[in-house]
Amino acid sequence: MTSRAFALGAVPAALWFTLHAAPSVAYRDAGELTAASFLLDVPHPTGFPVDMVLVRLVMLIPIGDLAFRANLAVGALMALACGCASVLAFRLVPSFPSLTRLALSFVTAAALMASSTVLRAATVMEVYAGSLLVTLAALTLTGGRAPLATRRRLSGLSLGLALATHATARPAAILVTGLTSWPALRGARGSARARVLA
Repeated sequence: MTSRAFALGAVPAALWFTLHAAPSVAYRDAGELTAASFLLDVPHPTGFPVDMVLVRLVMLIPIGDLAFRANLAVGALMALACGCASVLAFRLVPSFPSLTRLALSFVTAAALMASSTVLRAATVMEVYAGSLLVTLAALTLTGGRAPLATRRRLSGLSLGLALATHATARPAAILVTGLTSWPALRGARGSARARVLA
Protein backbone atom coordinates (compact mmCIF):
# COMPACT_ATOMS: atom_id res chain seq x y z
CA MET A 1 0.00 0.00 0.00
CA THR A 2 2.85 2.42 0.65
CA SER A 3 3.93 2.02 -2.98
CA ARG A 4 0.46 3.16 -4.05
CA ALA A 5 0.71 6.12 -1.69
CA PHE A 6 4.11 6.96 -3.15
CA ALA A 7 2.76 6.78 -6.70
CA LEU A 8 -0.26 8.94 -5.77
CA GLY A 9 2.16 11.64 -4.69
CA ALA A 10 5.01 11.28 -7.17
CA VAL A 11 3.28 10.69 -10.52
CA PRO A 12 0.93 13.72 -10.52
CA ALA A 13 3.77 15.87 -9.15
CA ALA A 14 6.10 14.75 -11.93
CA LEU A 15 3.51 15.67 -14.54
CA TRP A 16 2.75 19.00 -12.86
CA PHE A 17 6.38 20.06 -12.51
CA THR A 18 7.21 18.94 -16.05
CA LEU A 19 4.37 21.04 -17.46
CA HIS A 20 5.60 24.07 -15.52
CA ALA A 21 9.35 23.62 -16.04
CA ALA A 22 11.08 26.77 -17.26
CA PRO A 23 12.12 26.34 -20.91
CA SER A 24 15.62 27.73 -20.33
CA VAL A 25 17.76 29.57 -17.79
CA ALA A 26 15.66 31.27 -15.16
CA TYR A 27 16.19 33.77 -12.34
CA ARG A 28 18.18 33.76 -9.07
CA ASP A 29 20.96 31.15 -8.92
CA ALA A 30 19.67 29.06 -11.83
CA GLY A 31 22.35 30.16 -14.31
CA GLU A 32 25.22 29.57 -11.90
CA LEU A 33 23.88 26.19 -10.77
CA THR A 34 23.15 25.06 -14.34
CA ALA A 35 26.66 25.97 -15.48
CA ALA A 36 28.21 24.31 -12.43
CA SER A 37 26.20 21.15 -13.09
CA PHE A 38 27.26 21.03 -16.71
CA LEU A 39 30.93 21.51 -15.85
CA LEU A 40 30.73 19.40 -12.67
CA ASP A 41 32.14 22.48 -10.99
CA VAL A 42 31.56 23.96 -7.55
CA PRO A 43 28.86 26.65 -7.32
CA HIS A 44 28.68 28.99 -4.34
CA PRO A 45 29.31 27.38 -0.94
CA THR A 46 28.53 24.70 0.14
CA GLY A 47 28.85 23.27 -3.34
CA PHE A 48 25.92 20.81 -3.40
CA PRO A 49 27.83 17.90 -5.01
CA VAL A 50 24.89 15.47 -4.98
CA ASP A 51 22.69 17.96 -6.82
CA MET A 52 25.41 18.79 -9.34
CA VAL A 53 26.04 15.14 -10.23
CA LEU A 54 22.34 14.21 -10.47
CA VAL A 55 21.54 17.20 -12.66
CA ARG A 56 24.56 16.49 -14.85
CA LEU A 57 23.31 12.95 -15.42
CA VAL A 58 19.92 14.27 -16.54
CA MET A 59 21.69 16.72 -18.86
CA LEU A 60 22.88 13.70 -20.86
CA ILE A 61 19.30 13.11 -22.04
CA PRO A 62 18.87 14.91 -25.40
CA ILE A 63 15.69 16.92 -24.66
CA GLY A 64 15.64 20.70 -25.17
CA ASP A 65 18.52 22.87 -24.07
CA LEU A 66 20.75 22.17 -21.07
CA ALA A 67 18.92 24.55 -18.75
CA PHE A 68 15.59 22.88 -19.56
CA ARG A 69 17.12 19.50 -18.70
CA ALA A 70 18.36 20.91 -15.39
CA ASN A 71 14.88 22.25 -14.68
CA LEU A 72 13.41 18.82 -15.43
CA ALA A 73 15.94 17.22 -13.08
CA VAL A 74 14.92 19.35 -10.11
CA GLY A 75 11.28 18.71 -10.99
CA ALA A 76 11.95 14.97 -10.81
CA LEU A 77 13.64 15.36 -7.43
CA MET A 78 10.70 17.38 -6.12
CA ALA A 79 8.25 14.79 -7.48
CA LEU A 80 10.11 12.10 -5.52
CA ALA A 81 9.89 14.35 -2.44
CA CYS A 82 6.12 14.63 -2.97
CA GLY A 83 5.99 10.83 -3.12
CA CYS A 84 7.85 10.59 0.19
CA ALA A 85 5.50 13.14 1.78
CA SER A 86 2.59 11.07 0.54
CA VAL A 87 3.98 7.92 2.19
CA LEU A 88 4.55 9.78 5.46
CA ALA A 89 0.94 10.99 5.45
CA PHE A 90 -0.25 7.45 4.71
CA ARG A 91 1.69 6.12 7.72
CA LEU A 92 0.43 8.81 10.10
CA VAL A 93 -3.07 7.36 10.35
CA PRO A 94 -2.75 3.56 10.50
CA SER A 95 -6.19 3.13 12.07
CA PHE A 96 -8.01 4.80 9.15
CA PRO A 97 -9.41 2.72 6.27
CA SER A 98 -6.98 2.22 3.37
CA LEU A 99 -8.90 4.42 0.91
CA THR A 100 -9.03 7.27 3.42
CA ARG A 101 -5.30 6.93 4.03
CA LEU A 102 -4.62 6.98 0.28
CA ALA A 103 -6.82 10.06 -0.12
CA LEU A 104 -4.95 11.78 2.71
CA SER A 105 -1.63 10.90 1.10
CA PHE A 106 -2.75 12.41 -2.21
CA VAL A 107 -4.00 15.57 -0.48
CA THR A 108 -0.61 15.95 1.21
CA ALA A 109 1.23 15.75 -2.10
CA ALA A 110 -1.31 18.07 -3.74
CA ALA A 111 -0.74 20.63 -0.98
CA LEU A 112 2.99 20.57 -1.71
CA MET A 113 2.36 20.88 -5.45
CA ALA A 114 0.04 23.85 -4.85
CA SER A 115 2.66 25.71 -2.82
CA SER A 116 4.21 28.56 -4.81
CA THR A 117 7.51 28.03 -2.98
CA VAL A 118 7.63 24.36 -3.96
CA LEU A 119 6.59 25.16 -7.53
CA ARG A 120 9.41 27.70 -7.90
CA ALA A 121 11.95 25.28 -6.43
CA ALA A 122 10.74 22.47 -8.71
CA THR A 123 10.61 24.25 -12.05
CA VAL A 124 13.91 26.13 -12.22
CA MET A 125 17.41 24.92 -11.37
CA GLU A 126 17.73 25.22 -7.60
CA VAL A 127 19.04 22.96 -4.85
CA TYR A 128 16.02 22.96 -2.56
CA ALA A 129 14.29 20.05 -4.29
CA GLY A 130 17.19 17.73 -3.52
CA SER A 131 17.33 18.99 0.03
CA LEU A 132 13.62 18.36 0.58
CA LEU A 133 13.94 14.93 -1.00
CA VAL A 134 16.80 13.92 1.31
CA THR A 135 14.85 15.22 4.31
CA LEU A 136 11.60 13.42 3.49
CA ALA A 137 13.37 10.27 2.28
CA ALA A 138 15.27 10.08 5.57
CA LEU A 139 12.00 10.24 7.48
CA THR A 140 10.30 7.79 5.11
CA LEU A 141 13.01 5.16 4.74
CA THR A 142 13.95 4.99 8.40
CA GLY A 143 10.35 4.51 9.50
CA GLY A 144 8.09 1.63 8.64
CA ARG A 145 8.69 -2.02 9.32
CA ALA A 146 12.27 -2.45 8.15
CA PRO A 147 14.64 -4.15 10.61
CA LEU A 148 16.50 -1.80 12.90
CA ALA A 149 19.86 -2.58 11.28
CA THR A 150 18.47 -1.60 7.87
CA ARG A 151 16.97 1.60 9.27
CA ARG A 152 20.33 2.48 10.84
CA ARG A 153 22.12 2.01 7.52
CA LEU A 154 19.52 4.12 5.74
CA SER A 155 19.79 6.85 8.37
CA GLY A 156 23.56 6.88 7.89
CA LEU A 157 23.06 7.15 4.14
CA SER A 158 20.62 10.03 4.60
CA LEU A 159 23.04 11.81 6.91
CA GLY A 160 25.85 11.42 4.38
CA LEU A 161 23.65 12.71 1.56
CA ALA A 162 22.46 15.58 3.75
CA LEU A 163 26.07 16.68 4.18
CA ALA A 164 26.42 16.86 0.39
CA THR A 165 23.22 18.81 -0.29
CA HIS A 166 21.80 22.10 0.95
CA ALA A 167 22.10 22.73 4.68
CA THR A 168 18.31 22.56 5.14
CA ALA A 169 18.45 18.75 4.85
CA ARG A 170 20.76 18.31 7.83
CA PRO A 171 18.43 18.75 10.84
CA ALA A 172 16.07 15.95 9.78
CA ALA A 173 18.95 13.62 8.90
CA ILE A 174 20.56 14.24 12.29
CA LEU A 175 17.22 13.68 14.05
CA VAL A 176 16.61 10.42 12.18
CA THR A 177 20.14 9.22 12.87
CA GLY A 178 19.66 9.98 16.55
CA LEU A 179 16.30 8.20 16.72
CA THR A 180 17.53 5.08 14.97
CA SER A 181 20.69 5.05 17.10
CA TRP A 182 18.90 5.57 20.41
CA PRO A 183 18.60 1.87 21.39
CA ALA A 184 22.38 1.44 20.96
CA LEU A 185 23.12 4.56 23.00
CA ARG A 186 22.07 3.11 26.34
CA GLY A 187 24.68 1.71 28.72
CA ALA A 188 28.35 2.50 29.32
CA ARG A 189 29.48 2.02 25.73
CA GLY A 190 26.42 3.90 24.54
CA SER A 191 27.31 7.08 26.41
CA ALA A 192 30.53 7.32 24.38
CA ARG A 193 28.52 6.77 21.20
CA ALA A 194 26.03 9.43 22.28
CA ARG A 195 28.83 11.95 22.76
CA VAL A 196 30.21 11.13 19.30
CA LEU A 197 26.74 11.51 17.76
CA ALA A 198 26.21 14.82 19.58
